[in-house]
Amino acid sequence: MNASDVVVRTPAGPGERDPSALALFLLPWRHRSLLAAMVRRDLSARYRGSVLGLAWFVGMPLASMAAYTLVFVGIMKVRFDAGPGGLPVAALSIWAAVVMWQGFAEIANRSSSLVHDNAPFVKRVPFPLEILAASYVGSSLVGMLFSLALFSAAYVLLVGAPPWTWALVPAAVAPLLLVATGAGYLLAALGAYVRDVRQIVGFGIPLLMFVTPVIYPISAVPVALKPFMLANPLAYGFETLRSVLVAGIAPDAGTLLVYLGCCWAFAAFGLAVFRRLKGGFADVA
Repeated sequence: MNASDVVVRTPAGPGERDPSALALFLLPWRHRSLLAAMVRRDLSARYRGSVLGLAWFVGMPLASMAAYTLVFVGIMKVRFDAGPGGLPVAALSIWAAVVMWQGFAEIANRSSSLVHDNAPFVKRVPFPLEILAASYVGSSLVGMLFSLALFSAAYVLLVGAPPWTWALVPAAVAPLLLVATGAGYLLAALGAYVRDVRQIVGFGIPLLMFVTPVIYPISAVPVALKPFMLANPLAYGFETLRSVLVAGIAPDAGTLLVYLGCCWAFAAFGLAVFRRLKGGFADVA
């Protein structure tokens, strides 16, 4: 499949005037066939010619988890309050968060150069450019699901039967996915006009990981620094994900709903900015 095939077959459908809070879901649904085709195309293009292919979805989180476990648990002796289980549970606690973080980082990094990397799509009309950005989220989500499936198998093998809180995994993942979506739209829009955004994101994402409880629990943060750490809007999301997947602790329903609403508002804001600025993409692509 090439760019011209997709453009010719998929005109820009209705919904351009939908409020962004609704368009987050309505646009992907209206263009679901195109979105599925774009995700397949993206996955195929990224791993075409690769020896391991889709195994990279599994290999990268595994390698990261092993390295972080060695450094933070084996050397620095960071303790994870996730119940009994020792090293296996600590490794799983890191893995649970690393899977989601790598998806978030991938969306941010790729979105920052979306317009310039996809100039043929941007300069051809009609084409729903929002779906182009959403396809990055979709392909990253496929990778997360692969990794979570492997995580589930490892948990059952090393720990045993999963806790009932696994039923809450969608509710724990949804806010973080909304933040990633909003960030993707914002970075795609800004990166179209300011090419430095790509370099800023490449430098900033690793730094952001170290001030987010991804490879350590919030309980390991000194008391004096906790208020600053909790000011990071990603902190609650990653702690909730870790609690649900590994510790078997359900989040407070009210707090989670408020957090979900804030993440939804951020994603809608990102989409609104993208739609506001997309009229000039063809001139700068």
